[in-house]
Amino acid sequence: MAVPNGVMEFHKTSFIDESCHQLRDVAGAHDVTLIVSFNTLYDQMFGCSCLYKDFPLTLVTYHERRTWRFEEEEHAVHKNILLIGNPLPGDSFYILDHDPHVQKLASPDWFDKNIYLITDNHLRTLDLLRKYGIGFRKYK
Repeated sequence: MAVPNGVMEFHKTSFIDESCHQLRDVAGAHDVTLIVSFNTLYDQMFGCSCLYKDFPLTLVTYHERRTWRFEEEEHAVHKNILLIGNPLPGDSFYILDHDPHVQKLASPDWFDKNIYLITDNHLRTLDLLRKYGIGFRKYK
């Protein structure tokens, strides 16, 4: 599927379409309005909303090119959020695993990283990331 060249990975468009479809289904099943990526699934984070009008908003923690997304999320509150990826500090895993509003979901076969569902959130997005010790790029 992926063709790594040392800098980028190239995927078949059918894979991107199918993975976006599956992510949209997971998000839809849980009324998710934001997907936060820990620097993974770039094609999906930047492209799925072009394929599906009802795809949730997305945010990439450190390699987000759309810096205005951080400004939008400064004051935004999303009740249900998906966190996807692996590079979390150890304390974050502990906090996520012991928070009653966080559930670890099964990952699709093509994705070998963690997917967490946060429900009943009342914090602004960037405050929520800070609560779980999840860093993000400087944007201002």
